[in-house]
Amino acid sequence: MVNNKIVDNGTSYGVSSIDTSGTPLYGGVFKVSIDCFLTAYKMYNIEFMQTPRNGIYTTCKYDNFANDKKNVFMSIKSSSSNFIINPNGKVYVTVDSVSKKISISFCDLTYEAFSTNFPLKGKVTID
Repeated sequence: MVNNKIVDNGTSYGVSSIDTSGTPLYGGVFKVSIDCFLTAYKMYNIEFMQTPRNGIYTTCKYDNFANDKKNVFMSIKSSSSNFIINPNGKVYVTVDSVSKKISISFCDLTYEAFSTNFPLKGKVTID
């Protein structure tokens, strides 16, 4: 997977910016906002219950978010709608021990929109 790219339903989007300064909206402690507005008019949000560490996290619905520190809540905000990533997907986090850069990747996620499940994959690195 190419770094700093999101592939949403087969269409590849470049990442305009990655922000970790925003306040988590769903009770998490670490929020990553991936801005693709320049190419897709979409913002991909990832919330963790802890500062991300090396490991595999599982997507969940909001009502299960706080039950496990390895849960992650993901949503997509587009120009006209909001979508929630389906539960039980895997999100992979790698923290470089020297640079402390955090890489987040996901390959087989889906979200439902208009009664159809759409695939989502991507990789981003936070400096």
